[in-house]
Amino acid sequence: MSSKKKVKLEKVRFNLGTEWVDQKEIERDPSNPNEMTPEQREGLRHSIETFGYVSPIFTDQNLKVADGEQRLDELVNHYGIKKIPIIRLDFKNDAERRLFRQTMNKLRGQHDLLRDVEEIKIIKEGGFFDSLVKIIGEKEATMLLEGGSDNLLGVEETPADRFQLTLYLPIDRKEEVEGFISDQKKSNKFETAGDVFLLLMERYNESSS
Repeated sequence: MSSKKKVKLEKVRFNLGTEWVDQKEIERDPSNPNEMTPEQREGLRHSIETFGYVSPIFTDQNLKVADGEQRLDELVNHYGIKKIPIIRLDFKNDAERRLFRQTMNKLRGQHDLLRDVEEIKIIKEGGFFDSLVKIIGEKEATMLLEGGSDNLLGVEETPADRFQLTLYLPIDRKEEVEGFISDQKKSNKFETAGDVFLLLMERYNESSS
């Protein structure tokens, strides 16, 4: 029986203290790897205008941005806000600050496609599909919405000699398909993910016939 190590609550740091500082005192990081397209920036603004300022900006002890640089830029440059609410964290060094940034940017759950499709339908039926389009973009929102149709294959042509193919399979085959892909990756017999995908399609067609 596996046992999980329990952490006493008093050992967990709750960094919820917000302070207001002049935006000129906040140091930006030109090496920040997280960038936004103009369309994504428009989505960020729409999110701020719809839900308010709900995600704080984090800095290190010297007010160098650790997370939220895009939000900071929008608050200052687009909305003209001078006093910014931030949460200041005490990092051991710059490497730990970068670790925090990577964690905030990448430690997220993965959406279940079918549940995602159902949620998009509910959002549309509730009258908020236009807002969703403004936040995540028309292409992604429409793709998710159409994912629930009778068209199981969505093909989108891309430049050069490649095309993107999205295949929707029955949920009861999920574990089987994921296991198959995992086994093929470990075998190192295939050069590209496309090779594995084609083999998967052949297997799926054989088992469905």
